[in-house]
Amino acid sequence: MGQLAAAAGVTNLEEIQACIEDETFANWVSQATARAMSTGPVPVRNSEIPLVLGTPAVLVNGKEYQPQTHGDLASFVASLEESE
Repeated sequence: MGQLAAAAGVTNLEEIQACIEDETFANWVSQATARAMSTGPVPVRNSEIPLVLGTPAVLVNGKEYQPQTHGDLASFVASLEESE
């Protein structure tokens, strides 16, 4: 994850790496995952899906990305930006 953050140009990489290593948000991730996959709601504002039924599940601004329907992710994101 640290390498991905560095490749994305994160400027506070040491803080990000410490957060990852310390598992600062581990409890939140566990709770959000349990909610998303069992009881709901999905912890994404304006989500069009009530539960995550499998992986991968990709939501962009609450809209579910489905490669077989939407094609590549960049085009899907661009289409959402145009509709805003």
